[in-house]
Amino acid sequence: MGTLLFCLTPSNLISSNPLLSSGHSLPLGPIPNNIAYPGYMSPPPTIPDDGILEIHLLQDLDSFFITLMQGVDNVSAEAVEYLERAKELKLLSYTCDENDDMFHTKTQAIPGVIGQLTKLEILNFAHNWISRLPEEIMSLQNLKWLNLSYNQLRTITPQLAEWLATIDTVPLTGNKITVAAPADNYFYF
Repeated sequence: MGTLLFCLTPSNLISSNPLLSSGHSLPLGPIPNNIAYPGYMSPPPTIPDDGILEIHLLQDLDSFFITLMQGVDNVSAEAVEYLERAKELKLLSYTCDENDDMFHTKTQAIPGVIGQLTKLEILNFAHNWISRLPEEIMSLQNLKWLNLSYNQLRTITPQLAEWLATIDTVPLTGNKITVAAPADNYFYF
């Protein structure tokens, strides 16, 4: 195995990628009222037909993942339908302003249910407080761009490092990562 080197994404990637360059800012629309979620949560964002979902509020991100988990657990027909629509997503983005250090705006985890979204090509969780990645993320075999820059990542397993090497672009700047690598392999970040 060769050297793995992750760097910042070239700026032309965004301008040349129709999923990123279109300047999407999607409105959050209504969903069926039958989906159960905690009272402090808002309904999850509507899954757009174009497969691009940008989430701007932490409560919407929480509602999105809770509804996906309910779909996996077959809690209701509406939650299952929501999960099926989410499985068609090509882009999922939740980033915070780099200057915003407010606890209530940043996510600390990507739930394992992310592995259900196997058609994702772009996953953007830059400028959050994510400290570990779920193993289920390795189910995202179509991923081409995974932005985890400026999080709290510290260690990555050798299996996860090998999977990351299969992705075209993985910005990891702003993390303090070490890899628990096998003795005969070295990983550089």
